[in-house]
Amino acid sequence: MKASEALQLWNQSTPLAVSKVEWDGTTLTIDGPGWGVSTLETWRVTGSQGLVAGCFDDHVEKGLAILRKARFIAVESFTPLDLDLRLRTDDGYFLEIFVASSLEPWTASFPGCALCAADPFDKTVVFVDQWPENKVRHDGK
Repeated sequence: MKASEALQLWNQSTPLAVSKVEWDGTTLTIDGPGWGVSTLETWRVTGSQGLVAGCFDDHVEKGLAILRKARFIAVESFTPLDLDLRLRTDDGYFLEIFVASSLEPWTASFPGCALCAADPFDKTVVFVDQWPENKVRHDGK
């Protein structure tokens, strides 16, 4: 599925409340009722005043605190790749995820998608139950 089509489907589920945010220095995982997103990629939180915190900043907790209180009202792409994600909060912040790897840069679940993953080679979002046999999945299946 084209990335733009997947984002339209995802946006039909907004607003998205956040129940849990976990960052272990490698993986960012955000879960809420009926949805979730996880990434191994570089991410940052921005606002109207600019950068709040990036994933490798000493003050990353400031960005995580914003995400823990977030309610996402839109999911969009913000670069020509179409897979770099920007999740907009209802209080004016953004979570931005950058695709910097070809190996499942992010995975998500939301109503209508039990599990999907970005495929930067084809600039598509692949629903895992439709995963092409010639592609290797990150989970080894």
